[in-house]
Amino acid sequence: MNLDESQIRSVVENVVRNLSTPSAPAIVSANGSAGHGDDGIFETLEEAVSAAKTAQRDLEALSLETRRAIIDKIRETSLAHAQGISQQTREETGMGRVPHKIRKFEVVARETPGVE
Repeated sequence: MNLDESQIRSVVENVVRNLSTPSAPAIVSANGSAGHGDDGIFETLEEAVSAAKTAQRDLEALSLETRRAIIDKIRETSLAHAQGISQQTREETGMGRVPHKIRKFEVVARETPGVE
């Protein structure tokens, strides 16, 4: 599966748009199920594992150049949202310091190995 630059751009724009839009919490039924694969939510563990295996195979089939482009966008998006996510995390958990959380995002975004 080879993606051209416009396809990568489209995927990244969708991801950024989803990150920028507040989402409602998943509605979980009485039996504990939460969805049908939408947004990574699956009915069963087996479905989730199967989807992950398929996604991994698809990722491995991409060229190194395409994978680099995807990783670069993940890094860029992580850095762009580091402050907001850090503040939300602090508010939700009551733990840690926002500047420390931002720094962790920066280190992870810049120092985590990519395709190397």
